[in-house]
Amino acid sequence: MHEAKKYYANILMLYGRQAQTALKTVSILDIDMILTGHGISWRKHIKDILDLYAKWSNFEADEHKAVVVFDSMWNSTEIMAKTITEAFQAKGICAKFFDLKTNHYSDIMTEVLDSKYIAVGSPTLNNGMMQNVAAFLCYLKGLVPKKNDRQALAFGSYGWGGQSIALVQKELEEAGLNIFHDMIRIANQPTQEELDNIYTSIIEKL
Repeated sequence: MHEAKKYYANILMLYGRQAQTALKTVSILDIDMILTGHGISWRKHIKDILDLYAKWSNFEADEHKAVVVFDSMWNSTEIMAKTITEAFQAKGICAKFFDLKTNHYSDIMTEVLDSKYIAVGSPTLNNGMMQNVAAFLCYLKGLVPKKNDRQALAFGSYGWGGQSIALVQKELEEAGLNIFHDMIRIANQPTQEELDNIYTSIIEKL
């Protein structure tokens, strides 16, 4: 069912209302086979996939799942991402860690589909975000329903300006996500004390 989830997350996530209407229409039918005009056809597991579409189309979040997404130039933002991931895990939340240099947007969105929390981090490059982060956020905004209960966090490192973190938060807000923690900005490489403060602060907010 992973590929079905990936298909829904990357093609149909935005159309949950239409999916619910279609599910109501077919609920009175005795279905032997689902042959789609686009996507996967189903000759078995009919009830399973209908039940999953009912769940996915409601954009139901698992309160015990989180996604941490980032790009990093000199590992500072990556170090922050690891600390944030550990903070989620300490609260019993299964947090998945995605470096945008090695993970495709479609795989990340598959996890975003049913995760309660999403943290996105970027260092500052030329007064803005890293290109991978900007592209991912554009992709996210195009798929996530505007009314949702997802909780988000922006974080990142910088050498001087530090503009990227506020830009990340703005994109998360425009995607309809709820900011559950103040943006986290660290100048240069984070010290152990700063990492400890991040860890403690996130745990207190969860």
